[in-house]
Amino acid sequence: MPDVDEITRDTQIAFGTASVFINDERQKWGMRWTGESHFYLLILPEEGDEAISYDLSTDGDFYWPLAPGRYSLLGYHWQKGTEQRRGEVRAEFTVPGTGEDVYIGDIQFRGNEFVLGALIEDKFDEAGSRMAARFPSRQKPVVTRLMTMAASPGRVGGILPPCHETWHVDCADNFSGVTALSPEVRSSGFTDVGTLAPEFRWQGSSRTDVSYDLILYEAVTYTTTGVVDNFTPGRMTAYVEDLSSTSWRPPEALKPETKYYWSVRLRDGDIVSRWSTHSHFTFLIFASSSGFGQWFQFETP
Repeated sequence: MPDVDEITRDTQIAFGTASVFINDERQKWGMRWTGESHFYLLILPEEGDEAISYDLSTDGDFYWPLAPGRYSLLGYHWQKGTEQRRGEVRAEFTVPGTGEDVYIGDIQFRGNEFVLGALIEDKFDEAGSRMAARFPSRQKPVVTRLMTMAASPGRVGGILPPCHETWHVDCADNFSGVTALSPEVRSSGFTDVGTLAPEFRWQGSSRTDVSYDLILYEAVTYTTTGVVDNFTPGRMTAYVEDLSSTSWRPPEALKPETKYYWSVRLRDGDIVSRWSTHSHFTFLIFASSSGFGQWFQFETP
């Protein structure tokens, strides 16, 4: 989705700013010696099955021509040469049906080379001034409706890293948190489980008093080039809390020919871990491919 260039009286704009900081240093996009660098935001309409991808500009300002309705900022796709990183945001916003343009916030991604967290702030004065300069003849009124972070499902009194010593888990073989055993995790692609009622199994904590939550999402598609489909977690289809065993089977059949993402977090009362992920690095003769903090994934026959 490109920014709006030519606007009409009927065009509504959702606008704001997004920026990325690694160890407090703001990141830039463009050509590097390792290849092109792009940071895409992934937006899912409430009734849609395909996410919209937006290639973040170097200045970070965005002006989206969106129809009235509810939207979810699912996350991001960061392409750094051959390296790809994906992460979740789960922020929601609304484009009103009353005709106004809407300011949805300043989105800051902050973290390190492996983990990014999102923070939404109100910087309307600066963003509104830049919008007025970009569209000087614009007379449409503007409302502020900041994105809001979706609440984490279940009881959450505090969150610890998935490899924190509290959990007594073996964070090995590129897994952060529990180690997924079934469905099998691959470095790329979706494992065909061969059934609509797969059993989910994982290697958990050596502590017998730790329990587990499991979450399941349907995958939605998006493209960054307009040619190749990518996938990301979309709508939640199942959430179970406080499992005492390291396995679970859905009570109802899953959809056929559907891709899914899943994860497990550890629980001690109201204290939980972040959701478990895996990472990979594949070295080829002329290139390499890597992914950090990826959800577990599979597909049904």
